[in-house]
Amino acid sequence: MTATRPLSPLPLDARAHLDRLVGLRMLRTRGDDEYAFHHALMHQAVYATLLRRERRQLHRAVAQTLVTLYDGTAQFNHYLGDLAYHYAQAEEWAEARQYAQAAGDEALARYAPHEALEHYTRAIEAAEALDQPVAPELCRRRGRAHETLGNFAGAEGDYAAALNLAAANRRPRAEWQALLDLGLLWSGRDYERAGEYFERALALARRFGQGAQLAHSLNRVGNWHLNQGQASAAIERHREALGIFQDLADDAGQAETYDLLGMTSYLGGDLRQGTRYLEQAVTLFRERDDRAGLASALTSLALRCSNPTSDTLMPQVPLAVGLRELEEALAVARGMHNRPGEAFALAVQAMCLASAGQYRRALAVGHAALALAEGIGHAQWQTCARCSLGAAYFALGADAAAADQLTRARALADEIASIYWQQTSAAALARVCARQGRLAEAVRLLEFAFDPAVPPRAMGRRSVWAARVELALAEGQAAAALDWLNTLAAALPEPDTPTSAIPRLALLRAQALTALGRSAEALTLLEATRSVVAARGGSLDEAQLLLALSRLQAHHRRPEAAANLAQARVTLTALAADLPNPALRAAFEAQTAHWLAEAAAPLDL
Repeated sequence: MTATRPLSPLPLDARAHLDRLVGLRMLRTRGDDEYAFHHALMHQAVYATLLRRERRQLHRAVAQTLVTLYDGTAQFNHYLGDLAYHYAQAEEWAEARQYAQAAGDEALARYAPHEALEHYTRAIEAAEALDQPVAPELCRRRGRAHETLGNFAGAEGDYAAALNLAAANRRPRAEWQALLDLGLLWSGRDYERAGEYFERALALARRFGQGAQLAHSLNRVGNWHLNQGQASAAIERHREALGIFQDLADDAGQAETYDLLGMTSYLGGDLRQGTRYLEQAVTLFRERDDRAGLASALTSLALRCSNPTSDTLMPQVPLAVGLRELEEALAVARGMHNRPGEAFALAVQAMCLASAGQYRRALAVGHAALALAEGIGHAQWQTCARCSLGAAYFALGADAAAADQLTRARALADEIASIYWQQTSAAALARVCARQGRLAEAVRLLEFAFDPAVPPRAMGRRSVWAARVELALAEGQAAAALDWLNTLAAALPEPDTPTSAIPRLALLRAQALTALGRSAEALTLLEATRSVVAARGGSLDEAQLLLALSRLQAHHRRPEAAANLAQARVTLTALAADLPNPALRAAFEAQTAHWLAEAAAPLDL
């Protein structure tokens, strides 16, 4: 490290005068030859007595001293913000602009968006004072700081300004970047509007762009296709982008593409392939210290474990693994003040906690995710958070609370025009309606996405089909339910996956088989499924499986049936004891009392 030049010692008469001011409590010491005002108001009062010309001279002198002392040293970057401030106060606008932009870049690089916002604003003000046009890149960087902090209006204004400046000055690359930024920003609120920006960016990239620009545009259009329910079109765009980035040896572009391919594969119903992509993304993001990308990829990766959105697919890892990844994602997002990333991670964490039977934490985390997403106006993560809360309330028998959250989620999904969230929220809401006996309403909710002629491969469509199977069973149509379950199984990426590996589908199939008089098959299936749910420990799925086993074993294997019933009662009692408020506990206990009574009746208990 290069040594800095020390300040010259103060003259004795100046030191004596300053010491007197310390005695009068006007100043305080901060080490040898360092003094500070005792109170900020005193500082302001003294500063106000100086003439404007004197202030400018003093600020210029401070700035020049900082340059003299630190230029060319390792500490220089620490003083960029001070230089920008003092040059601005000295009305040396060219220097103020230079150092303010450099300070903003430095702050953004170390994930300090509040500081970056302040410095970029000063740089823009300096450019305006010089009567010079503001560079599109400067508006874009300030927009990025706004976006990181969840300030949609500020980000949208800066990105739009960058777009207009770039178009006016015929700078196609800057125009393309602004279109991409606007599309990404609007993805959290309105997919149709986001798609318009992405298509314009892609058209511009095909006309003027180089390989990397085209690849980034393909990725954004691909992600837009995914949220429109067009997974195959999304995969095609992402793979084209990946090929371009690989030819360019662009690690950053490859990391971005693997991340998008992972989520596309997940929502397309292929957790195994999606996991491979996301693991590659995580590795590249770590190598590049790309924290925003890492937080996003870790959150997405956690979706491969059991949760309400993917419970028609085989989990790839235990819940404990996903929960650890989510803790890291949250730490990374919070460390860089990435509020949208934090909201996403919280919403997914709430889902996984509910699957693990940790309902107290799931509800607290889900409401925290919702509050944060609402605070920054991020409609997609609001939808995700409300679906998480709706699933937790439904599991606990709090149907009114579940219906409220899911109805709001469905409305938000319509607003942002996301097919995936429309399907997911409608499927969950239909389950609530079915349990309340509103079967016709539940069927209507699913009509838009339930088409027996279309194989249910995508995750959202599979949720709709599973909900429709539940309705068929409630309507007494066990044969139709079994046929649809067979279709769900055949549409899996690995059709030979045993039904016992997917607990929700196993329980539904056992119910259909029992209704059709095939109880022995149902019992064999549930016994094979038991080891899968037991690995979670204390979950609601485990209790429901034990109750189903007990009912099937009641007539021929009474000791086993009684043991399973007793174990289910212990699990349900423990889950109830952990609930956060009496009303919720009462709803859950009423629901479980009904289940226990049904299972106990054949045993005369």
